[in-house]
Amino acid sequence: MVGLSWVKAHVGIPGNELADQQAKLAITSGEKFVIPAPYSHLKGLLKNYIVNKWNEYWNSYDSASGIRVRGYINQTTKFHSFSSPIGRFYPV
Repeated sequence: MVGLSWVKAHVGIPGNELADQQAKLAITSGEKFVIPAPYSHLKGLLKNYIVNKWNEYWNSYDSASGIRVRGYINQTTKFHSFSSPIGRFYPV
């Protein structure tokens, strides 16, 4: 069993005081406190989704030339991007 208790700390540091207030509220109210996912996590999920959709498309494409190309080029396992002096480009 896991128990939570509020310990007053981080006095005088605004961000930490807010965290302490929220922790105390969670202990005393018993209500759920939802913390939104960080942008970096959502970005990773989106990249994985794009790679999976691309691989589905790659595997379902049905033509003679597509079959020949698949014999030489593997599925992708990651989202590739590159930068240039005029901005960021993503391969299609």
